[in-house]
Amino acid sequence: MPISNIAATALLISSIANKLSKLNKGSLPEGGQPSVFDLEDGIFKLIEEGLLTFNAIELSTPEEASDRLLGHVADAVKKLQKSTPILILDGIFGNQTLNFLRLPSCLGERPFRSIPGIDVNAESIHPQPGSTERPLIRFFIESAPRLTNSDEEEHVSAGWDAWTELINLDAQRTLDASEANVIIRTEPLDGPGSKLADADGGPLGNQLKEVRFDKTESWTADKLLYAAIHEYGHILGLHHSDTPGNIMYKRYQPDFIGVGRGDETDIINIWGART
Repeated sequence: MPISNIAATALLISSIANKLSKLNKGSLPEGGQPSVFDLEDGIFKLIEEGLLTFNAIELSTPEEASDRLLGHVADAVKKLQKSTPILILDGIFGNQTLNFLRLPSCLGERPFRSIPGIDVNAESIHPQPGSTERPLIRFFIESAPRLTNSDEEEHVSAGWDAWTELINLDAQRTLDASEANVIIRTEPLDGPGSKLADADGGPLGNQLKEVRFDKTESWTADKLLYAAIHEYGHILGLHHSDTPGNIMYKRYQPDFIGVGRGDETDIINIWGART
């Protein structure tokens, strides 16, 4: 975005946020009203989510446009609230919606890329023709996020179980990186509170794939297990879901861990049901 557009967008967002703040005073109890700064941040996040856009004319006349765009913001808030049972559908851009927008968007899928210093080819996960064995993922844990009161490597490993109990596939940890077709590591990504982890897209064949957890995050056992299940879903060929209640939903859901109905249908379509 050109510098002039960035400045114009910031000015327009500031104008909208100030007007929203005044409207909120009549809709929200005292003490429950977000600040203008929080509203500005929330409008930026609506833009990042693809729920709100500004055209060139609106950017050139921010004060005049902000009055018209208040309705666009309300529509974007309602659309977001309708997308998840976590939110109350009230059309108000208050703290409940702002807090939801601040949840980490976990959870990233990358196009396949080679891993520096490591051969990108790996032994195929598929057995020899005629074999009765299931396809086998061999994963190597180079490093895992640190947990205070739990075994982090146990949680990283357990993430595979949520999928393998459903599908015609096995996963086994290896202590030899040269035998692995999935490398799991922890390194700084984009700072705390944003993306928790990412992974190469699948499904697996004979290319080495990578899962990365963000070293800068504050990890709990539940958050780590959630992120592991989600990222392994990408490795197995799943993309993000727009439906809350699925582990492949694009946002982290703090009160949910497990494979949802949509996840189960999609993963079985790729790998077949476990027999």
